[in-house]
Amino acid sequence: MAVFSGAVSAVTVSSSPVVYVNGDGGNDNWDGLSANYNVTTKSGPKATISNATGIVDNGGTVRIANGVYTGDSNGNLYISKNMTIIGQSRADTIINTHFIDNLQAGLSLKIFNITIKNAESSAGGAIVNSGDLTLEKVSFIRNSAATNGGAIINYGNLSVNNCLFSNNLCNSNGGAIANMANANLTVNNTIFEYNNGSAILNYGTANFYRCNFSKMGNGGAAYNYGMMGVHFSSIIDNEYYAPTFTNDKTYLPKATLDASYNWWGSNDPSFSTVDTIFDNWITATLNSSTSIIPKNGHALIKFDMMHDCNGNAVTGYIPDGIAVTFRTTLGNITSTAYTINGTATATLTAGTVGGLASIVGNLDKEYRGTTVTIDVTAPTAASNIKSGTYNVNKVITLSKNKAGTIYYTLTGATPTTSSTKYVGPITISSSKVLKFIAIDIAGNKSPVYTYNYTIDKTAPKISLTTPTNLKTGIKRTSNIVIKFSENINYSTYYSKITIKNSSGKSLSLSKSINGNTLTIKTSSKSANTWYIVTIPKSAVKDKAGNNLTANYSFKFRTGS
Repeated sequence: MAVFSGAVSAVTVSSSPVVYVNGDGGNDNWDGLSANYNVTTKSGPKATISNATGIVDNGGTVRIANGVYTGDSNGNLYISKNMTIIGQSRADTIINTHFIDNLQAGLSLKIFNITIKNAESSAGGAIVNSGDLTLEKVSFIRNSAATNGGAIINYGNLSVNNCLFSNNLCNSNGGAIANMANANLTVNNTIFEYNNGSAILNYGTANFYRCNFSKMGNGGAAYNYGMMGVHFSSIIDNEYYAPTFTNDKTYLPKATLDASYNWWGSNDPSFSTVDTIFDNWITATLNSSTSIIPKNGHALIKFDMMHDCNGNAVTGYIPDGIAVTFRTTLGNITSTAYTINGTATATLTAGTVGGLASIVGNLDKEYRGTTVTIDVTAPTAASNIKSGTYNVNKVITLSKNKAGTIYYTLTGATPTTSSTKYVGPITISSSKVLKFIAIDIAGNKSPVYTYNYTIDKTAPKISLTTPTNLKTGIKRTSNIVIKFSENINYSTYYSKITIKNSSGKSLSLSKSINGNTLTIKTSSKSANTWYIVTIPKSAVKDKAGNNLTANYSFKFRTGS
């Protein structure tokens, strides 16, 4: 029995662009203008879908609350105006009857977020369409038809997006959808599973993108008499009783079924099709973002389904949400990832054990493998010149014990990967604090090495002598003390330091250095005698190795 969308109960009808339905808390005597009953305004939801579709404005919306809707008052609808039907939630807004008995040609109906189940009819178990029907997030479960279209029979234009067709049955063909002659069908991101009598029967024009066809019963995935394309879809386990796809030209000699660029569950599939185009198909590869990672490092492992059987990149991709499992022989990896835009990505995390990690990804028992080296050994590095004080420029060469990169600073700052990269010898011409770190190709870091270089090119000077030059009356037993501008050490001609009398006779002497002071002791000096002290320029040097710039001498006279 067809229930016309204009049929309503004998109450005052208030036309509205939005009408609410609540099967548990509604009443067909209410106006349907609010989701909940309002005592003051006496406004509340309708109880049945047929009543709501009868009063809604042309182009209006019927909003259905969660619940199970059965019987002719909620189904067998004969739609005679444009409208949109929206369920509160896909899982809990359930139509448990034949829903749309006919959408008239030239009219538009959009249905969102409902489940239609257990519907029965001679054709089009759940929906019969002759107009422009759009389905979004609608589930069709266990619907059946005696002839064509276990869930839907389409004579007009049908657009299906993000829907589910599961366990629908047709005794003839089109267990899920029958698309009849001159009809147009477009399906995106939709799952077809366990349907019997072939999921799709097509006499018109039908195109499927990014769909899942799995575990179909008698009739396989599709039986085509018209023009049909299936691309970037997953087609697996559909060969129990018949070919997966059959293209029959008895009705239309030019009938074409193009099933290229799909995933068939294998990189080298064995097709079960009749007169179907499948020159190219999608294959799977497993790749790592890097070939080597450090201790506790990470690599992105990608199960890639973005290439065809000839290795060419494809412009589309299979449905999102297909599970790919991963395992590794070393480290840890995400156990399951789901396809997004043709790729499922897992993260490999290294531990503290090094070696070669063998990684396997599995989709539909198609196993793909790759390897990643886990390197847990940190590099070491060194400078060819030790820390110290030097009186000439130094050319520093840095080295490391394994492949990688050295980063350094000359300011004492801790180096990072943003610091200067070492590419060749470093000339130190002034005092610097050199710090550097080595990072190997896996990403392991060495300790930070620190070298202090002092470049001192200034020669020491004599700042004071005791006695001073030309001083007289010096005690015969007093020591000779010479102070320098900086700390000194003995040098090449330290032994050539002399004290001589006016006749040129050298005194026996002993010398000692303490910091910046040179002390000379003599055994004895004659009375009233002039002595000259001579210090060769290479007798002493500073810490950097700088000698005096010239020989130095001074004289004094002893007393009586």
